[in-house]
Amino acid sequence: MVRAQDLGGNRDSNVIEKSDTTGDISYAGQVAPLFTNYCTGANCHSGAMPQENLSLANAATAYTNLVNKPSTRCPSDPRVLPTKPDQSYLYWKLIGMSVGGGCFQGARMPPGGMFTAGEINPIRGWIAAGAPNN
Repeated sequence: MVRAQDLGGNRDSNVIEKSDTTGDISYAGQVAPLFTNYCTGANCHSGAMPQENLSLANAATAYTNLVNKPSTRCPSDPRVLPTKPDQSYLYWKLIGMSVGGGCFQGARMPPGGMFTAGEINPIRGWIAAGAPNN
């Protein structure tokens, strides 16, 4: 992942440059399948009563339930705040801590099967790119 950097070498943690390394991140092709693979088993974020009232059962439902929606445990913090991964509760849950000083409750997700950096980076990049429904 390439961070935006000015001529003085200062990096902006909320801006990710598009390059051959990051490329355009597809929600339907890269992000939503991660949720399906890791988050919908054992009726965690699927089924009639998904955990935290957050269904990630399919790409369309997941998108609607994530982007610009308040988190259940910390309603003042959005699950996904487009262009602001460090202010997105989803990102905090994946890395196991609040980056921007917001509310963080519960454990790192998913339990027992942590996302790797190679899986978290596209999610962070997707959020930083404005969380497009692409």
